[in-house]
Amino acid sequence: MQISSNLYSILSTHLKKADEVWIAVALVNKQGIRTILETTRKDCTVNIIVGIDLPTDPLALREILTHSLKRNLNAHVFTSGFYHPKVYAIKYSNKYITAVGSANLTGGGLEKNVELTAYDTSSKTFNDIINWYNKELLPGAIPLSDEFIKKYAKLYDARIKQQKRPKKEIEQIKEAAEENYNVSLTNRKAFVSALKSQRKNKNYQQWVKNRKKVVNNLRKYIDYPDFKNIDLESFLAVKELGAIIPIKLKGQIYANPKRFQRTLKHLTDESLPIEKRIDDCLNGKYKIPEVNISLLSKVLVLHKPKIYYLHNGAVTDALEPFGLYFPRGLSFGNKYKLMNELLLNIMTQTEIDDFATLDVCIWYLNHPDS
Repeated sequence: MQISSNLYSILSTHLKKADEVWIAVALVNKQGIRTILETTRKDCTVNIIVGIDLPTDPLALREILTHSLKRNLNAHVFTSGFYHPKVYAIKYSNKYITAVGSANLTGGGLEKNVELTAYDTSSKTFNDIINWYNKELLPGAIPLSDEFIKKYAKLYDARIKQQKRPKKEIEQIKEAAEENYNVSLTNRKAFVSALKSQRKNKNYQQWVKNRKKVVNNLRKYIDYPDFKNIDLESFLAVKELGAIIPIKLKGQIYANPKRFQRTLKHLTDESLPIEKRIDDCLNGKYKIPEVNISLLSKVLVLHKPKIYYLHNGAVTDALEPFGLYFPRGLSFGNKYKLMNELLLNIMTQTEIDDFATLDVCIWYLNHPDS
């Protein structure tokens, strides 16, 4: 183990090579989180647990949440007691470094303040720290969310003015956040339980078989993946995977079939993030009037049935009773991305074959007597 007074000088070289980073700090500001994210590669996974017992700026939390939509950043807020650690761990190839000391994730903590950091490059120390992180910290933390930041921000300004906020009020914020998260978790478990019942339905295998046939037919009608010779009448006539009202839609597509082809090509371009593709097709340069998310998500299901979910009224109606809503204040592409990640996790838990079949299961949740 070695000692240093400048944390960033220790970590910078390792951060540039990092495959995954773990951070547990009591205080973070925008400069601190930006330094980490700008130093690491885009494909590096960053795990962070922050605290609010010290006056963490809600703008820094907002910065973290915003970046979590653009890259693999797993952010949590510790709510199970007074939180005061300053711990950093980095892994790349077969190399490790862990640093523990007085430095929070701020510009001053990383480089300017008088701080003390003890660091070690052994795999044993690294494994001990990660084990502590997973067993001691994660169970006492909740995922960082837009809702949490909004509630926390209301008290932050007054807290700074007074320089010290009564501990009771901070505890109330934590308790409310935990309560909201637990309710959400309970609702999600109820949804998983309901889908598991559908998975055990005696007709389930027939649903899988029928949906594979539907997907194959729709791919043929829309000439996937070339989208050149589209049989639009046959495509729109298929009500499975979402009925689409064709009145104005057909005119827009027939008026410029090549534009429609470019839109679908862009939508299925896996070199781009899904949130960008959807936003481009809904509101950007690939937008076609009357082409909405119901049609776009239907094409995504045909493109990759095991990866992308179908978004329509039936799906959102089924999710609402279980308290599963889209987050506010985001573009629809980012909302779709977050819901897709949630449903992918749920589909894995329930062992449902693909999103085309999940659509059937959700339909029967809405129509239990059918």
